Amino acid sequence: MKIFVPFFLLFLILAACSEDAVDTGSQIPSGSSTSQTSLSATSTSSSQTERFTLLSTTPTQGETGVARDTAITLLFSRPVDPATLAGKISLTQWWDGNQVSTISGTIDSSKNPVIVFTPGSVLADEYEFKLHLDAESIRDAGGTNLEPVADLVFETGLSVSADMPHVIRSTPPNNATAVPTGSLIQLVFSEPMAQSTLTTGTIRLFPTAS
Repeated sequence: MKIFVPFFLLFLILAACSEDAVDTGSQIPSGSSTSQTSLSATSTSSSQTERFTLLSTTPTQGETGVARDTAITLLFSRPVDPATLAGKISLTQWWDGNQVSTISGTIDSSKNPVIVFTPGSVLADEYEFKLHLDAESIRDAGGTNLEPVADLVFETGLSVSADMPHVIRSTPPNNATAVPTGSLIQLVFSEPMAQSTLTTGTIRLFPTAS
């Protein structure tokens, strides 16, 4: 017994020390990796910026037979800073892969985020035209750059708008205000239209800045 007791006590002491070590290791001290992970996630979320993009154009990409007196309409994902548009939208005329000329025009931002570029003269018939947007310079109202976008390419036809089917009356009328939500929109054309061409892709409704 005199020999057994000391070894038995030593065993108990070693077991107690081992349990303390396990308990201490399971605790999460202040300033541990858990709080650091939370900070990292918050930082990543706040650094993300909403994309600023070009949503649609009229004429559409690759469209042919475009009226020679067309105005080019651009719909952006949010309002553009008008000051960044000057000299940053260019229209060029092409033939057989070679640039023929640069077409001057005016920019209307009164219905921002809808921007309208109107050529200074009637476009030549049956030519290819390219509209280029300088994405590195064009910004939204908050200073975010426009995401890179391919040049808009279209081809003119022989006619001007007066010779082509066009809307002569609409309900509600153009620029109407306080129109009830869910109102029926009616369009009257200058001549009968092919039903197959009247789709959600050719007739679109989108909001403009108030």
